[in-house]
Amino acid sequence: MRRNRGSANVEESVYVAERLRPYVTPPEEGAEDAPPTVPTSDSEALDELMRRAAMLLSVMPRNQHRETIEDIVSPYDPELGRRAIDALIDSEFVSVDEQGRLRRLR
Repeated sequence: MRRNRGSANVEESVYVAERLRPYVTPPEEGAEDAPPTVPTSDSEALDELMRRAAMLLSVMPRNQHRETIEDIVSPYDPELGRRAIDALIDSEFVSVDEQGRLRRLR
């Protein structure tokens, strides 16, 4: 009976918390290594979030809760996330059922 010693696969995780910090904490004013932000103008930001939400709905499993998509596309500004989803509903790209799940129409 032979045993293979010394060839164990060891996965090393280095600085995981530091690498994930920009995605968990809001960016500080003037921070250079902050995560990418949405465009500055309100209409441009809304358009960008609508594109992101539409892309998420096309790649994620069906029937996602509205709040889930809102939180993903705009974690630091919940009102802007709600407005982006409202705009998708108004454009008849998605609909919301009585349980609050989004359904793609196109």
